[in-house]
Amino acid sequence: MEERGGLTINDKHQKEESGCPVGPPASLDELKALVVSGRLEFPDRIKQIGVYALQHPHQMAFMTIQEIAQATETSPSSVGRFAKTFGFAGYTALRRVFQKHIAEVARQVCHDSLNIDVKGTASIRLRS
Repeated sequence: MEERGGLTINDKHQKEESGCPVGPPASLDELKALVVSGRLEFPDRIKQIGVYALQHPHQMAFMTIQEIAQATETSPSSVGRFAKTFGFAGYTALRRVFQKHIAEVARQVCHDSLNIDVKGTASIRLRS
């Protein structure tokens, strides 16, 4: 077990000099998996932000770093450290993962709302 920058790394997961895992997660599912994997032990402020991020992905997608800091009762620098903990260049890069997730969910909802019959005509299915 190795400790760097306030993080304890429990396995031989490849890391940069900063102690961050190499390569940021490409999706919200990958980020969730890393957070809950147990491979990293987080300082309390980082945990606080992580819990908020996973419970409020829509807010993470569109709120500023200052708004996230206020919502999590932390500081903007803690939010930035949260992003860097996972290999992102900063909060803006982390936020893109949440924005991508929102776009994927919206696309799926649109797809699920359309019925396309064999003749290629589309009809909207109303949900009750």
